Amino acid sequence: TPVAAIEGYLALALNEKVSKIDPKARNFLEKAHQSTEHLGKLFQDLLTSAKAEDGRLSSHPVAVEFGEFAEKLTQDLRFVAEKKGLAMEFIIGSAAGSGYSDASRVVKPLYYVYADADRMREVITNLFDNAVKYTETGKITVGLTGDDKVVQFRIHDTGPGIPAEDQTH
Repeated sequence: TPVAAIEGYLALALNEKVSKIDPKARNFLEKAHQSTEHLGKLFQDLLTSAKAEDGRLSSHPVAVEFGEFAEKLTQDLRFVAEKKGLAMEFIIGSAAGSGYSDASRVVKPLYYVYADADRMREVITNLFDNAVKYTETGKITVGLTGDDKVVQFRIHDTGPGIPAEDQTH
């Protein structure tokens, strides 16, 4: 798309191996690059919404170990939060309430779900992006828990939340 081309050229302009630019111009180009990335995401969201509304959005569910899936996705998204100065935490299973100081040594449960990984990635990314967008300071916590019947995924942030008058929408 034209947006992808613009994003590509901006990325090239920002690449120090390709071009030399002064700090002020770099700042402007970085802002343009971020805005172009955001515009691309908006176009993708609009396309997905249109497909969902007219029945063209397809789902291809498979068995997914959701703990590994969510942890990898969270690691990929971590940069977005840290770039804004927000702390980021991923908690799985009983590690959240164990009080154990070395969570890497806690045995992590396996949470298998039957889901379309691409659709789940879109939903989680949108929720995460909103958490980052509306949280000025603090942290974002991604949590996963469940049992053999239900898997619960949550994203919690320290932002102001949705105003009561807007929650019905």
